[in-house]
Amino acid sequence: MSATVRALAMIVAAVAIATAARAASPRDRSFSSRRHGVSVEAPPGWTLSTHTGYPSILVVLLHPGGCRMSVAAAETPARELRELVQENRRGLETQKLTVTKVEPGSAGTIEVEARAPRGGEAVRQSYRLRALRDGNQALVVTMTCKPESLPTQARAFELVLKRLRLEDPTPAPTRPPTPPHVTAPQSQIQPCCGNGEAIARSNHGRVQRSAPRVGPCSEFSRSTQPCAN
Repeated sequence: MSATVRALAMIVAAVAIATAARAASPRDRSFSSRRHGVSVEAPPGWTLSTHTGYPSILVVLLHPGGCRMSVAAAETPARELRELVQENRRGLETQKLTVTKVEPGSAGTIEVEARAPRGGEAVRQSYRLRALRDGNQALVVTMTCKPESLPTQARAFELVLKRLRLEDPTPAPTRPPTPPHVTAPQSQIQPCCGNGEAIARSNHGRVQRSAPRVGPCSEFSRSTQPCAN
């Protein structure tokens, strides 16, 4: 399993069994990430939270009854959706989740159901793979509920999938390159003395006189800086 896919699987599994995140304002009904090209709307009775704690988890949706959903997006080297699902399944099983169902979903997705040991929670996931300009992107929507609440919240899960809007991601703005740091050379040429001699002072403090110069050097012949003896 690649590091990218493994990280996404572990994050999705962690969110599936984690406690609820802090909810945002009840008036926040939608979320959009231009960087990932993903927008989502909260179903009636659900609230949004962007305090997920994981960069790949874009947003968490919370229900007062204890159910929660997460929307994850990340680059993936997987070329096929089944490959993505299989590798993420290993991540779920590493987190002690028992996968009970894998079946095709709507709009070319694959859905996975699993049970978590802690509290006997049920997990339902929808996996999607889409091709972008610079590679493939994995999209995973995860809902976690008590087993008895899963059927009643199925409508909310399907509504999130239906209203999930996908666009081309907008790259993050790049900072202008930092100018290179210019360090002083080991030997610096000082202005010429009145006789046109250029004085070179080394790091060791020794003074070396070069041959008399004409041209630009003579412009410094009236320099107010003292000449080295």
